[in-house]
Amino acid sequence: MKINRKIPDIITFNISNQKLLYAKNSNKSLYVDNKHIDDDIDTNEYFFIKDILYRKKGETFYGKEKLFDSSFLGKSVNYQDSSFILKSDTELDEEDFSIISNYSFFSLLNSEKIYLSRLKNIIHCINKSNFVFLGSDKNIYAYTLPNANLLWEFDLSELGSYFDTFSREEKEYEVAKFLGVWQDELLIACNGGLILSLSVKSGEIIRKWDTLPPNSESTLREVFRGYIHQSGNVFQFNKNQDRIFGLYLCHLVEIDLEKGDILITHLKDTLESHQISAFQNKSGYAEDDTHYYTTVFLDKKKLGVNYMPTAICSLNKTTLKIDWLYRFDTDDTDDYISIQVPQTSNNKLYQLTQNKVLYIFEKE
Repeated sequence: MKINRKIPDIITFNISNQKLLYAKNSNKSLYVDNKHIDDDIDTNEYFFIKDILYRKKGETFYGKEKLFDSSFLGKSVNYQDSSFILKSDTELDEEDFSIISNYSFFSLLNSEKIYLSRLKNIIHCINKSNFVFLGSDKNIYAYTLPNANLLWEFDLSELGSYFDTFSREEKEYEVAKFLGVWQDELLIACNGGLILSLSVKSGEIIRKWDTLPPNSESTLREVFRGYIHQSGNVFQFNKNQDRIFGLYLCHLVEIDLEKGDILITHLKDTLESHQISAFQNKSGYAEDDTHYYTTVFLDKKKLGVNYMPTAICSLNKTTLKIDWLYRFDTDDTDDYISIQVPQTSNNKLYQLTQNKVLYIFEKE
């Protein structure tokens, strides 16, 4: 990998339809592949980027010579496959003073709106075939398309509670993210150390994963008390759509969806050879045919510094070795990575840093 270019002054970015979208901090404006969003962009595609330009809340959708912003759409929760937007208009429940959202699908193709129902706090959405799955903190809903009929709903409180090792309290499971659909299974990562598989058609539990294999490395078992990571955000559906994986501590944790096995690979040797102390806990990873890309903490003692340097690296899927690493505090800056997630597109790797610099790397 080599640096293709660096773009400063970036608030946020996204890859949509193989194009780079980003928001500039200085002029509070959006760009598509270096062209200003208000310029004449010759495309028939739709694009999506989170709008944090301090002018409005929610998301901005651009496409077909039309800018759909939050003032037009209301609070937009998610955007799916260039066909619809899930939006909501909120109101106050007079009985318990809770916030109720009237959700609906807004079609980008014909500008029609399909009303769903009064739901609370829908923050997850995934579209697969003729189904749309919505998730709140503890509830999961399945709707059929195109008429948005409710097919089933599932309440995570039915699963009981778990012991939160951080707060040392009993808590109920919550949806962290929808991972994807494998065959007839909706895969859901839950906060609480649980990955759940529900039937797409009925909502019944097919299987679940929570405990580590008995032969797992001792440090991993001790830190997580024999369970998988309690933050469901560290897991992701892989590109081949046959495994779930997560990178945390010094380990690659995978779930083989065909066999149902949890596979643990201890990567301490390859990490230490690059002076890496641990993977950062991320809410997602970049991936291409040959590598996983994520950010790591470097070993400050070995490097002789009094702070925790960060870097981005590539993990070879075949050899399970670190093939490449780029450190963000050695380029005449004190830059680092916190929560930003890398993305890939067209042989390029994108990473936004804390100093609002978008690094674009390219495979050699």
